[in-house]
Amino acid sequence: MPYLDIHGDADVQVGTWDSLFTYKYLESLGVPSENNRLVIVPGGGHVPWGDVEKERLRPVVMDFLIRQLHLENAECNGV
Repeated sequence: MPYLDIHGDADVQVGTWDSLFTYKYLESLGVPSENNRLVIVPGGGHVPWGDVEKERLRPVVMDFLIRQLHLENAECNGV
């Protein structure tokens, strides 16, 4: 099962350790890195984040989704 987790390292509601634990657990089960992605946002709190973080993360999310949905060769105009 593909897993993408984006977590702010300044989140006071959910500790970063929770995301790291999940990532490491999936890794221990043999989930390959292309299906198991953890992105830590420096200075990011609990969502929502500002426009700068969203714009920086958009390519990460889109790349993950494109790869998981096998859309590498699909035409995605305006995305």
